[in-house]
Formats: sequence, C-alpha cells, structure tokens
Amino acid sequence: MAEIAGLQINPREIRGNWRAGYALDVHTISSCFLPDETYDYDTYDTERTEIGELVYQVKYRHAWSKIQSLAEIAAKFVKEEFAVDGHPALPYISAIIPIPPLDINRPFQPVTEIAAKIGSLLNRPVRTNYLTKVKRIKSLKSLPDIESKRSEIQEAFVVQSQDLQERCVLLFDDLYDSGTTLTEATDVLYEQGRVRYVLVLTLTQKRTGQNKKMNSERDYFWFRWFKARGIGPKSLISIAKILEKEDLHPEMLPQHQINPSTQFPKLSKFLSKIRVEDEEEVRAGYKELKTQGVELIRPGHPDFPPHLLEIAPMLFIKGKRKLLTSDGVAIVGSRNVSDTGIHFAQKLATELANQELNVVSGYAKGVDSTAHLAALAADGTTTIVLPYGIKEFCKKKAFRVFNWKRDVLVVSQFNPGVKWLAHNAMARNKLICGLSKAVVVIEAPPERDSQGKMSGTFNTARTALSMNLPLFVVDPRYFDNPPRGNADLIKLGGESFDPADGAEVIVKCISAAKTELSPVEKQDSPEQLGIRF
Repeated sequence: MAEIAGLQINPREIRGNWRAGYALDVHTISSCFLPDETYDYDTYDTERTEIGELVYQVKYRHAWSKIQSLAEIAAKFVKEEFAVDGHPALPYISAIIPIPPLDINRPFQPVTEIAAKIGSLLNRPVRTNYLTKVKRIKSLKSLPDIESKRSEIQEAFVVQSQDLQERCVLLFDDLYDSGTTLTEATDVLYEQGRVRYVLVLTLTQKRTGQNKKMNSERDYFWFRWFKARGIGPKSLISIAKILEKEDLHPEMLPQHQINPSTQFPKLSKFLSKIRVEDEEEVRAGYKELKTQGVELIRPGHPDFPPHLLEIAPMLFIKGKRKLLTSDGVAIVGSRNVSDTGIHFAQKLATELANQELNVVSGYAKGVDSTAHLAALAADGTTTIVLPYGIKEFCKKKAFRVFNWKRDVLVVSQFNPGVKWLAHNAMARNKLICGLSKAVVVIEAPPERDSQGKMSGTFNTARTALSMNLPLFVVDPRYFDNPPRGNADLIKLGGESFDPADGAEVIVKCISAAKTELSPVEKQDSPEQLGIRF
C-alpha cells in the first residue's frame, strides 16, 4: 500500500507480452447484487477503491474535474515507483501512447485526456494518433470468454509511423480486464512500429475470479501431460513451443480426442498420449498436490521464467513464488565441508541477504544448508532446489523456526513422488544455475572421487561455465587444506574469489550484467532523448 497525491493505492504488477506493466490498484473491493424491482435492469451495491471511484466518476458520471487528480497520481507513480529490473523507467520512456478509443464518436475520450495530462506532468510527448483503430469492434466486456475477445480485437489497430523504432514507449489505458486489448496493441507496436520495449500502465485492474479459474484449468492441463506415459521434458518443451507459435491455449484443445490430427496436426502425437483411463488417477494426484499447498508453475504461467523452458518445463513449488524471478546467487560446495568453508559460506550468505539478493542452493548438508540458514538468519530469502519430488520434501529441524511463506521457496522439477536419484541430483544442478545470476563455489572436491563418482559441486560449476554465468571460486590458498576442486575450477575459467571482498564483487558483477541487459540497452541516453527532470 502506498499514498500518492493523498490517495491510498496498491500497485499491482500485470504481466503480458509487454516488458513490464502495472495497475495502480484493483477497481472494486466488493460488488453485491441488489434484488430491487424498481428498475428494469440489475443493480449492485459496489464498493470501489479510492482510485477506482475516481475512474468510475470520470467514465460514467462525466466528472471531468477528476481527470487532473488521476493524471497526478499516475505521473507520480511513473516518476517515483515504476521500475524495470531495478532501473527507473521514466528516463527511457520516449513517448506515451494511449489505447485508441473503441467508440470514436464519443465526444470526450477519458483515456486520451488523462494521457495528455500525464505527458504534460512528465514532460513526455503523448502520441494520440500513433496507434489507431481501423475496424469497428463490439464492446469486449459483452463477449462471453477470452477467446471471443481475442478474435474480436485481432487486427483492430495499426501504427501510423515508425519514428519510435528502437525506442521505449509507455502504453496507457484506464482499466485492465482480460488484457486482450493491451496484448493486441503491444503486438502491433512491436511488429509494425518496431519499438524496442513496451511498458504498460493502467489506472485500475478489474477484480475477477475468471483468471484464477482459467489458470487452474491450465495448470491441470499441463499436469495431465506431465503425467502422461511417453511424455517427458523434451516433449513438454515441444508442446510449449507449438502452443506459442500457433497462438493456442490449453482451453482451446480437446479434453479427449481419438483422432486430433486434422484440427491440431502438430500436437496430435502428444494429444494421443493422454489416456481417458488415467483421468481419475491423475485428477486425484493433482488434488493431493493442491491440498498440500503445492503450486504448478508451467509455460505460460505469469511467474514461469521463460529462460527455464529448456531446463525444466514444469516446476512444482511451495513457499514464496516471487523468488522464482528474483535476483539469486547460488552458493554451493561440499557436504564434508571444513570449518573454514562453513565460516566463508555463512559470511557470504549473510552479506548477500543484506544486499537483498536471494540465496539459492540444494539443501544438502554442509555448504548448502549453511548458506540457506545464514540467509534466513539475516532476514533474507532463500530458494531450495530439490533433487527429488516435492512430496518427499520435509523441513529440517534447524529450518522450522523461519517464516517459510515469506522467505523460502522450495522448487522441484521432478515427478512429485520421486525419491532421491543420483542422475536427478545432477539434472537439478542446471536448475540451480538457471535460478541464479551468479554461482559461488565455497569448497569443492575433485571432479571425480577415487571410485569415479562425479562431484555435484564440480558439476554445478561446470554447468555455470557452460551457461556463461559468472562463476566465483574461493581461492584455495585461504584454506588450511587447499581443496583441489577449487584450484581445478579456477583453471577451467572460474574467477578466484577472496572471501574478504565479501558480496561486493558479486553485487557489482550482477549490476553490470543488469546494465547490459536492461530494457534500455542500446537506446539513446536520457540526454540524447532530450529528457529533462
């Protein structure tokens, strides 16, 4: 909750095909049907948020005097709060683009008027005619489902020029409902306007149970495929890519289809593997997971990191879901760690937590558990990446005192009931790297022991190098008994790490990488764009 221009707002992130987006608050708090026969239409007792009431007054009561207040609230949020990957967005916004009005005959267009005042307050041009509507469409709120809305809005917009090519623009609307209008407009800005990044801002977001129900149905759809015989990770990756390329969604596919080759030829070999006779068992397994508080994070889920698709196309999680997309640093090392290694792991995890970086590790004894616990003891957060199914997970005694819902994320990529297997332990190391911006090796044994068994720590480090992740390795000279694995990893390309430097060098490395990959990469600087504060 925040107070801007005297109003209480609760900004909410809205996800879509845009780079980043926010609604300043929900539109309504509650709405109850009133059984009143006085009118020949349904009436409701509606309680709105403060900003929701302002939007309502402007749109439906023609209270034009409220427009300035709405613009001031939105402008202040963009100036002070809107950030992308930790970077303030305002210096990189080249123009504000309002969503074109669906009713062009309306004498007064609230979205356009509010956008104009926001632009004036932020000293940014408002390109009212840059994105225009070129076909008559029905009111989207009158359509029964999201697919009808997508079909109706398709090809409704065109871009009038490409003078914002390679620039960052702010797309503005008053109310976020299903997201279909913003999604279509964003597609057009990318494809026709060739803009570099689209940011989205809406004043309010409609509160509805429809999206929750739809997401639940999609979760179950993916769980059925995950559990289908003959479908593994590679098949799930292929399915996700086909759905994206063909612009399909799970609810558009048949629940049972004997011969799907005509309607969905590219998916037919996968659809045919979903057996009707397995339905009862699969649904029972799904319900059990939900009862245990397990969430399914799959392709298309708002919190599924797209870069993880090739690593783990399905994740089973418990705890703080938002840590999936946080800045994490993996701390790994030997189970049989020395006292010196324990000290280094505790010190580094504590310092990373103080820098608000999430500590990622594998929950094994030794370095892993030490890093998890030190981060939590410092009021930080941690992600536990399991080498077995999430149903097999149990809290170790030392962990039980911490706030799991707030500070801990438990992740598994494996079948929920699978027990520990050596090859799964190696496979999960790639997920540890995928959830991290950098990897730190505290104390590593040789790549293989005397019996030829591969070291998990060494494997994780090699994986980090193969993924071009920054790999820091504690310099073996700081140990009484220098670990051979550390020396070998430095020779392979790991950066020698002095524990005395603490988290500072790692934080700088991550910050530098963010700058390179930030949403303003290669865009003109604020000075070149003529932006003034």
